[in-house]
Amino acid sequence: MSGRTSAALADAPSPFERHKAQLIALFQKVQALSREPDANRLLGLEIQEELILRISAAERSIQRSRKVVAGIKKALSSQRNTKAQSRVLKARMVRVQNGIQGKRDLIDLLRDIGDCIAFIYVDRFDLKPLAFREAPGFITGKVGARLERAILRAVYRRDAVGILNDLTHTVRHGDVMVLAKDRPLMLIEAKSGRGGKRSRTDRQMAAANTMMDYLTTDVREEDGGVWRRVATGQPFVSHGLVAAEMIRALPDAGWLTREVERGLHYILIDCSADYNFAEVFGGLVVDARPFVLSVNGMKAHQLGYYPFPLSFDDPAATFRFYNGEFVMFVVADLTYMTSALRDAGWFLEVMEDDRMPFKVGPLGSETATEGISFVGFHVLGRLAAEFASLDWILTNVMTGEMPEALVAELTRQAEAS
Repeated sequence: MSGRTSAALADAPSPFERHKAQLIALFQKVQALSREPDANRLLGLEIQEELILRISAAERSIQRSRKVVAGIKKALSSQRNTKAQSRVLKARMVRVQNGIQGKRDLIDLLRDIGDCIAFIYVDRFDLKPLAFREAPGFITGKVGARLERAILRAVYRRDAVGILNDLTHTVRHGDVMVLAKDRPLMLIEAKSGRGGKRSRTDRQMAAANTMMDYLTTDVREEDGGVWRRVATGQPFVSHGLVAAEMIRALPDAGWLTREVERGLHYILIDCSADYNFAEVFGGLVVDARPFVLSVNGMKAHQLGYYPFPLSFDDPAATFRFYNGEFVMFVVADLTYMTSALRDAGWFLEVMEDDRMPFKVGPLGSETATEGISFVGFHVLGRLAAEFASLDWILTNVMTGEMPEALVAELTRQAEAS
C-alpha cells in the first residue's frame, strides 16, 4: 500500500503562509523569553501587545466575512438567479467561509503563543486545572477589555509578570493572571462597573477562588468526590528537542523514523512524499502492538498541554509544523509496555474506551473492582502533545500516583455511581 500526504494540503491551503515572517518572529521572542524569563520579563508584555493587535485584526476580518456570507445567502435566496449565477455565488461563499476558518486557525495559533508565556512562568501541572472551562470569545468589543489591558500593563510596571487570559487557551479562570516574586499565583477578575448581572460576577469570583484554593491546598471537593493532586515521583521528561532535530533532518519528499527510547517511535513524513505504507509503518505493525497518536491532531486539543512553540527550540521548525508541511506520528509499543509493567508487578489491559484506553493494577487483581486505575486519554496524549517519555509515563502514571490517574479513577467511580 502506498500513500501521498500532499492531497490534504491541496484541499486545505495553509492560512499561515502570508503571516510567516511575523509568526517566526513571535516564535523567536517566545524562545528568548524562555531562555531568560527574568531578564527578558518585559518581552512577555511585548508579545502580548502584539497578540492583541493580531487577534483583533483576525476577529475584525471574520466579522466582515460573516457579513459577506450573509449577503451571499440573501442573494442565493432570490428566484431570479440562473444556475450559472448560483454556482458562482456558492463558490464565492465557500471561499469566504474557508477564509473565516483560516482566520480562526490563525487565532488558535496566536493563543498557543499566549499559552507559552503562562507555561514559561508556571508549572505545567499547576496550569492544567485552569484549562477546563469554556473557551474565550472575541476580544474585540469586549466590555471591560480596556480595564483588563490597563491592569496587565500596570502589573509589568510593578516588577511582576501578568498574563491576559483571553490571549491563551489554558488560563480560563479570571481575566488577568499575576505572578510576583515570593508570592503565590493570583487571578484577577476585572469588573469595569458598567453593569452586568451580579449573579454571573459572583459565579466567576467563586470559580476563581475555588481554583486558587485547589492550587494552594491540592484538594477540592466536587459531586464526584474529593480530588487530590499528588506530586510525580520524577521530573517530567520530554523528547521535544529530538522531535525538533528530526524536523530539521526530514528530507524533502521523504520520511524519517526513529526509536527515541525503548518502545517509543517517532515517524515524520514530508507532505510532498509518495510513501510506501509497509516501508514506513510495516515493522511497527508486524512486530509490535502499536498504539498510534497523531502529533498534528494534537494541535486541535486545547486541554492544557505544553505548547508546541516551547517544545520545539527551532522557530522555523515550529512554523513548518503549524503550516502542515509534514505529518508526525508517535507510536508506543503495547507489547513493550505490557512486559515492562509485568516486570514491575502490574498488568495492562487495553479498553474499548477512547476516553480511558488503559486499565492497570497489581498482577492478580485483573478482575477486581478496587485497587485498579483507568488511565485517561489526557495522560497518553502527552506522548504526542508534549513528547513525553514513555518510561516516565509508565513509572509516574501507571504504577505511580500521578494526578491524572487519580482523576481517571474518580471519574470512573462517579460514572459507576
